[in-house]
Order: sequence, then structure tokens, then C-alpha cells
Amino acid sequence: MTEYSTWPEVQLCELIEPLQSGSRPKGGVRNITEGVPSIGGEHLTRDGGFRTDNLRYVPQAFFEKMRRGQIRQGDILVVKDGATTGKIALVDAAFPYELAVVNEHVFICRPQQDCDSRFLFWYLFSPEGQERILANFQGSAQGGINQSFASNTLVPNPDLGEQVRIANTIEQMFRSTRRARARIEPLDQLLEATREAVLTMAYQQAASDEDGQGVRPLSEVISGSLRNGYSARPINFETPVRVLTLTATTNGTFDSSQYKYTDESFEPDSEFWLQPDDIVVQRGNTREYVGVPAVYDGPARQFIYPDLMIRVRARDGIDPKYLCHMMSAHQARNFLRERATGSAGNMPKINQKTLSMLPIPLACQTIREAIADRVDGTFEVLSKVRSRLMRAQSEIERTETAILREAFHVGSFTGQSPINAG
Repeated sequence: MTEYSTWPEVQLCELIEPLQSGSRPKGGVRNITEGVPSIGGEHLTRDGGFRTDNLRYVPQAFFEKMRRGQIRQGDILVVKDGATTGKIALVDAAFPYELAVVNEHVFICRPQQDCDSRFLFWYLFSPEGQERILANFQGSAQGGINQSFASNTLVPNPDLGEQVRIANTIEQMFRSTRRARARIEPLDQLLEATREAVLTMAYQQAASDEDGQGVRPLSEVISGSLRNGYSARPINFETPVRVLTLTATTNGTFDSSQYKYTDESFEPDSEFWLQPDDIVVQRGNTREYVGVPAVYDGPARQFIYPDLMIRVRARDGIDPKYLCHMMSAHQARNFLRERATGSAGNMPKINQKTLSMLPIPLACQTIREAIADRVDGTFEVLSKVRSRLMRAQSEIERTETAILREAFHVGSFTGQSPINAG
């Protein structure tokens, strides 16, 4: 095999047809329950495949009039904005729909005939490929990539025969890791379903407490007013000021590793510094994540929260964790999803007015404490199990990363790797 260092590198745009993205009918697709599936970023999985739950549709007549955005086999789909910018998937023979389109948040990269779509996918899926795509990220919390990423992203371009050989070898080696992943994913889904069921039942119990105060709007159970964060200017060098990214809270807990630096300064008493027990709510993201709350459990004045988050502070006597649990329940999340707004090309968003009306069941103090303790205890057990699954997933990802690194950086890639992919 030719050394990767001697492969010519070309702009991605030289290997694909002009980028496409989709659109939606006037008025949106929320109430459309049948037609042609519309694929968004939330439908692309982390392993380069697709999920088919929570689908949206466009009418058949609208599909037939679309000049751009219709999916074909061999297409590579790339998320263009939001928390999962750069995530990609390959439309291969396993794609479950004969007809489908992308929405306005996804690019179609359609390789030309002299480029093997699998080879290009595997390179863009690799850590190096992802790094090159994300080098084009623009904006702060809500940013993304635009069409210029195709001309700014360099990719290796060996001859077609070598592309086919490399792709075949990668797929052969990935079969073992995908089998291992397939055993883990149902367990992960079971944990998430258990988490949602626990929150749903907690919400129902709180709402039915005869000694409580009934279901109240969020505005009545908070201290002070809701407050949007600050859209700070990101920089690529270290400063004393850290600004959270949306990925810091997308899973409903606070991740202190997800931030960017800014060279802007803030007074010690600035309202944009997070304080312990603050709740931050994602006011703009994909439908899957819009409205996600998380309790900040870090030290005071450690992070600025971004403009696409709304800060909530529980009033005295209400445990922030209890409030966050109620805001995380299926009933509350659906309330916000149904009222999220956004024009074509924009992520769904909620505003302070919508959030202030969020129905919160205010059980009596004893029930609130019991609910918080039970949910926290259950989540602790689930967290321990999830940690074990994550270790297994990390080992799989480590193996796959090593395979891709060998494929694109080592001469003589034959698939006879000393790495244990089983």
C-alpha cells in the first residue's frame, strides 16, 4: 500500500457534487404524520448509522417538488449546526427508506463516481476527519458549519482501487466491534427508558399530592426572574473566563469539561456567572435537546453561561434538584417541545415567557423530599451501571479509532492488526 503521506490531498468539494440541504413545507412539519421521512441531526447515530424514532415527514407532493435534499444511496449526511455539528452517517444498503429527505439542519455530501463513498465516509468519520470538519465551526453556543466547509476541508485521495480496498478492509474489521456495540446499545436504551419512567412517575406523584399546592407555573416557584446567558466571543487560547457550550448540559447533568474561553471580562458580581444550584435550560437546540435542564454543581464564578441557555433559580424552600427533576420529566419536556418555535434554517427555540409557564407540580415538603431522595438514589444506581457500559463503549471506540488511524496513517494496512477488535 502507498504511504498515506504520499496520497494527494484535495478539497472535499472536488470529490462531491455541490452540497445540498433540505427544507420543510410552509408552516412546518409538526402536524404531518405520514409522507416521506425527513431526516434531521437527531436521526444520525454516533456510529455513522440512523435511528428511526421520532420521525418527521414531508408530504409526497412537497417531496416531488423538491430540487434539493432528496437522499440517495451512497450519500454522506453531515449535521450542519447545533450540539452535534459534524456528526455524519452513510446512506448504504441498510438505510430503511426507499424515499427520504434531509431537513435544513443536514448537508448531503454526494460523492462523484470516481470516489468510493465508503472510503470518504470512513475518513470523515475518523478523528482526523472530524477534526478537519469542525475546524470550520463558526459562532459561539449555537454555531455550526456552512457550505464553505467543503472547500476548506482537505481529504486524502488515493486511486479508486486503493479506496475500495481500504474501505473493504475497514468494514471487515469493524464487524467485530459493531457486534459488541449491538450488545451494549439495548442496555443503554433500557437505562434511558428507566430514567424517563422514574421521572414520569415522580411528576405524576407530585401532581396528585392532595396536601400539595397543585401544579403551578414555573414563574411561581423561582427566585427572581429568568435570565438568558451571554453570547461571548470565543477564542482559541486560555484565559481566566470560561463559557459553557451547549454540550455541557445536553445529557441533563453538568459536564465541567465542555467550555470555551473568551477574552471578554466580567465583574465578580456579574449575573452571567453561574452560582451553585443554578439550573440552566437549553433554550435553543435540536428538538431532542431543546428545554433540557441541568443543575450547576460547580463552584461560584467558574463559568459564564451562554446566550442559548436560560438560568433558573429555585425559590427558598424548594430543592433545586427536585425542581430540575420535575422540569426533566416527560410531561414538562413535551410542554416545551410543543411550544418551541423556529423558522426554516433555525433550531427550535423556547423563550422566557414559554419557560415561565412550564407546569411544575408543587407537592408538600415531605413528598418533595421523598421524591428527590428516591430519584437521586435511583439515578445513582443507574449512573454506576452506565459507567460500566461507558467503559465498554470506550474500549470499543478506542479499538475503532486505532483501526481508522492505521487505515489512514500506516503503510501496509491489511487488516491484520495486532489490535483485538473482538
